[in-house]
Amino acid sequence: MSVDLSRPSAGRAPLVANGVATVGRLPVLRAILDDAATRFEKALFETTGADVDFQVKDVLAVRVGDAKDISAAVASVFQASELRCKVAVGINADVALMLIDLLFGASVSIPFTQHDRGLTKVESRAVEYAITSLIESFQAAFSKVVEVSFKLESTEQTLDWLTLAGKGAAIVVCKFILQAQGRQGEAVLAIPRIALDPYNDVLARAPNANGNIEDAAWAQNLRDQVVRATVKVSAVMEKRGMTLGDVACFHVGQLIALPFSPTSLIPLKNGSRSLFNCELGQKEGFYTVRIEEKIDGEQEFINRIIGNQP
Repeated sequence: MSVDLSRPSAGRAPLVANGVATVGRLPVLRAILDDAATRFEKALFETTGADVDFQVKDVLAVRVGDAKDISAAVASVFQASELRCKVAVGINADVALMLIDLLFGASVSIPFTQHDRGLTKVESRAVEYAITSLIESFQAAFSKVVEVSFKLESTEQTLDWLTLAGKGAAIVVCKFILQAQGRQGEAVLAIPRIALDPYNDVLARAPNANGNIEDAAWAQNLRDQVVRATVKVSAVMEKRGMTLGDVACFHVGQLIALPFSPTSLIPLKNGSRSLFNCELGQKEGFYTVRIEEKIDGEQEFINRIIGNQP
C-alpha cells in the first residue's frame, strides 16, 4: 500500500499553507485592522461630510514574489523603526477619483487608467491625504499592542514589493474596500510577516466580548500597581464567651487564657476576610505564623451557616 505524503489527510488542515504562515490565527490583528478602517472612515466623514463605507475586505499572507498581482495607482512606503521594517499603503485609481468627488461634492472626476495618464496635482494631493489618514489610523489602532510611528520614505506609482522584504519572505496584506455614491475602490496595507512575530502571543489572543483589545502596557502597569498596594493582615486568636462585664473588670497584670494550644491553627485575616490558616511559632525572639493552608471563603461561609464552625 502506498501513501501520498504530498497531500494532507482528509479532514485535517495543513500546519503551513503553501509555506506561508497563516494569519487566520491572529484575531487581534484583524481587530486592529477593523479599528483602523473605522478610524479612516470617520476621518473621511469629518473632512468631506459624506457618508462612506470603508471596511476590511480580506487579510492574507503572501510571498513577496506573488504580490505582483496586487496593484495600486499610488503607493507610499513608510519606515517603522519600532517594528524594524517598512510598511506600504496603496490605493487604486477608483479611490483617487472617489476622493476628488467627495472633496468637491460633485461628480467632477474623469475615469482613467495608469496607461492613460498620471495623477493631476489635485488628485495627487487627495491621494496623499488618503494615504496619510490611513497610515495614521493604522498607527492609532496598532498602539494598543505597541507604540509605533511611521515615517514617509517614498511615494511611487508602481510599488516594488522587494522594498518590504526579500523575495521568499511573507508579507501580510490587508485589502480594504471604499464604497460611496454607488461606486467602490480598493486600498491595501502591507507589512512584513516577520515584523509581527514578536507580538504573536498578543495578536493571537481573542478580543473580549466587547471587541476591545487588551492594551499590554496598560495591563502591565495595572498589575504592577496592584501588587505594590499596601495590605494589612492580622493573625487573630479569639476568646469567646466573655461578657461586657468581664471586659470591664480587666486590670493590669491579669492573665487571660486563650483557647489555643501551641499547635492550634489561627487565621490570618485582611479586615474581616480570612485568608490563610497559620501555625503559631517563634523565631529570633519574635512571634511568627507559618502559613499552612489557604482558607476557602465559600466553604467557611457555609460552615458558619450550618454551625460546623464556632
